Amino acid sequence: MSASGFPAYGVFGQILLMQADFIYQLLNPLVFTVFALGFFAIQKIRSDSSAKLIGISYLVGAAVFIADTIFIHSDNFVIRMLIAAAYASTSVLAVSGVNIYYRKSAPWRTLMTMFVIHLALYGTLLILKMDWIRSLTVNFGVGLIFMVGLIQIRKHLKDGLDKLLFVVGLVNCTHCFIRPIVIAILAGGTLDSSTHDEALFVISLHLFMAISAIATAMSMFLVLGRDVLEEVQDRSDRDPLTGLLNRRGLEKKAEALLAKAKHGPVSVIIADIDHFKAVNDTYGHSTGDDIIQLIGSIMREGVPDGALTVRLGGEEFLAFLPNTDLVEAREIGEKLRQLFEAASLRVGSDAVGCTASLGIAQALPEEGLNALTIRADRALYLAKNSGRNCIKCETDMGISKLRLLHLELRRHAQTVAKRAKTSKDQSESSVG
Repeated sequence: MSASGFPAYGVFGQILLMQADFIYQLLNPLVFTVFALGFFAIQKIRSDSSAKLIGISYLVGAAVFIADTIFIHSDNFVIRMLIAAAYASTSVLAVSGVNIYYRKSAPWRTLMTMFVIHLALYGTLLILKMDWIRSLTVNFGVGLIFMVGLIQIRKHLKDGLDKLLFVVGLVNCTHCFIRPIVIAILAGGTLDSSTHDEALFVISLHLFMAISAIATAMSMFLVLGRDVLEEVQDRSDRDPLTGLLNRRGLEKKAEALLAKAKHGPVSVIIADIDHFKAVNDTYGHSTGDDIIQLIGSIMREGVPDGALTVRLGGEEFLAFLPNTDLVEAREIGEKLRQLFEAASLRVGSDAVGCTASLGIAQALPEEGLNALTIRADRALYLAKNSGRNCIKCETDMGISKLRLLHLELRRHAQTVAKRAKTSKDQSESSVG
């Protein structure tokens, strides 16, 4: 019987089998190449070196699949070593990329040491023609490389997607250790070259690598996609000129912090650049934008860790200060005011500086963001009306009201006294 099982269609069946085998051999390289392009696209969007390294690992994987298929029966030492090095490189690059994503660095020294030992052992066994032991060594080496990467990132997992990627990595390690042993058992259980089925080994290797590579890529795409979505949302919540939160971003983050205000005080500082219109009119809007950026950087650097810095719009800024009472907020406000006053930009031969007026309020129990900012805004207007380049708190507003009431009472008393004196004079004149 022919390869097709039907004598009448033997040649045609053989052609179909050859085409199916050819498509199978091309499937993994195509899948790996598609994933590589996907990671490169993410790297271009995010300038992410981790995605770039993983993309390169998949590109190398596509090339080594093709090479391994072409040279499946080759005994050439150089070719076999290059293929082994390429397989190990895919693991090193992928593990490095994942570690850079989670830890901002890769264990390069450890990985390269393992890579060199792996190739040295592989080359020795290749020379000694200890094929099955060499096969086990190849898989165990790759499995150990993956295991090192997993150990490094285990404390940096953030949510369910990260844990999913970690589990996929564990599965990759497991199949690297178990698969060659299972094949050895199926081949007769001996570890000599007479029972070493290279075709069975390579086919199973390609199959399991394709499955693990697809699972790893999809898991990593989910993780990176989550970050891309978060970055898009974050950009929509930030002012493009200063990088500070905008009003929308403030509202999204501040309400949650205000809900915790019962566990600690929360204060708000609103700062408004003095005479900003004059800067725009004199030096142009470009210089005005530079001033805005300067003030924004001072706001960001001049507040404590955990504070939210916001550009409300125009020349108005806000600092949202958790765990900060009114006295502490005033100290922070004074520091900011001094920094604003000391800062300047060179525009031609001129040093263009600016000052700012600041209003401060502390949140009341169960108070929302809108009510809190309204009170801080009123304090800001008091600072503007008090000569600018100064700080006013909500307590100052009370003192100001008392002063106004005192002046009003004095004026009223003077009016009453004047009327009484007039009435007395008229009475005395009438009697006389």
